[in-house]
Amino acid sequence: MTLSIRDWKVRVQSRKVKPEQVFIRFGMWDTRANVSYNHSTKEKERGLSVYPAKWKGKAITLDESEVVAEHPDLPSRYAFPVTGTIVGYVSDGEPVLKGVRVLPYPLNLNTKRI
Repeated sequence: MTLSIRDWKVRVQSRKVKPEQVFIRFGMWDTRANVSYNHSTKEKERGLSVYPAKWKGKAITLDESEVVAEHPDLPSRYAFPVTGTIVGYVSDGEPVLKGVRVLPYPLNLNTKRI
């Protein structure tokens, strides 16, 4: 199954498999490369940077220890529940994933924003 927003498309994982490790990705990304760009170092990261999340009932929520800063260039961003393989961490401790798949589960939007 594919999720489309305007001309952006991403593969969605089947509901048959409920992964243990879940994350939240804020903002769209280049789905062909699945990498993030580190604005501090001006370099591409090894994969896609995400925030740790957890299951809360049948929804995915941001881990309580995480605080998400507003991006100065965007008044609001899309948020996606995702899974994948951790291949490293960026300087601020966020996991970096390869093999990213969007999950067809709802997000609990009671996340902390600063």
